[in-house]
Amino acid sequence: MGAGRQLSAKRRLALASGIFVVMVGFVGQQAFAGSTLITFTTSVNSGSRTLAELPPVFSGSTTDLTANGASLSTVTAATTTVTEILASGVNPFSVTAQVCGPANLTTPAAVNGEDCTNLPNQLDALSGGAVTSVIQGSQIAATNSTLTHVGTPQGTAANGANSTMSAPITLLSVTGESPTTAYNGVYANRTALAVSNVFDAGTYYGYWITTLVT
Repeated sequence: MGAGRQLSAKRRLALASGIFVVMVGFVGQQAFAGSTLITFTTSVNSGSRTLAELPPVFSGSTTDLTANGASLSTVTAATTTVTEILASGVNPFSVTAQVCGPANLTTPAAVNGEDCTNLPNQLDALSGGAVTSVIQGSQIAATNSTLTHVGTPQGTAANGANSTMSAPITLLSVTGESPTTAYNGVYANRTALAVSNVFDAGTYYGYWITTLVT
């Protein structure tokens, strides 16, 4: 009986040991086998895409047409900047510019605005509330330069073609954006103007109008 009980104890020990080993193996596999799905949804709202510009600047002093060969140029180029802040993509978009005469021929001022209906694509000399001489847009050459573009992500930016101001011109354009992506691009360029064949003395007025086209 004593031997039998001893054998039974050994068997119980072996059985217990076997259960222990099996349990260790089971726990170890379970620790490496778990997986859980993670999911979330995003959307792209409008964000913002804004245009800022500074107009071209000619000399503040009188230009001697005789000494300058009937021509003059800007002393400071116009600057154009488009800034995106998490803006949904637009493909393409561009910035255009146009010169127009003043709406108020007696008191031309920024607050009085331009007249692109009756005086499009020109600069005007004024006297007594009337136009006395006109510089046509075909006499004004625009040169785009110094294109910069930074930010992530951003579209593909390019300067517009150099041209005269006889019609609205493209200053810069951006392509390659997706409407399902939010963009943080900043695109900027400079545009210099050169006026030729100016034969009439006077003080000329005009407006530099830029438009963000999307």
